[in-house]
Amino acid sequence: MKGNIYVSEETNIRRGKRFFDEFLSVKYSDVDSYMATLSESDAVKDMFDDLYNFYIIK
Repeated sequence: MKGNIYVSEETNIRRGKRFFDEFLSVKYSDVDSYMATLSESDAVKDMFDDLYNFYIIK
């Protein structure tokens, strides 16, 4: 679904790799791979399980 019908998305909206390439010094692929690795880490899953058990199940 298109957001603002008065602003051209092709020229004025930056998302994903295009945003990183134009405005940041960090590569999109580096962030993407870091987030994928982080989310698949057993240690991170355990931390979220601990938080859930502490705050929700308490």
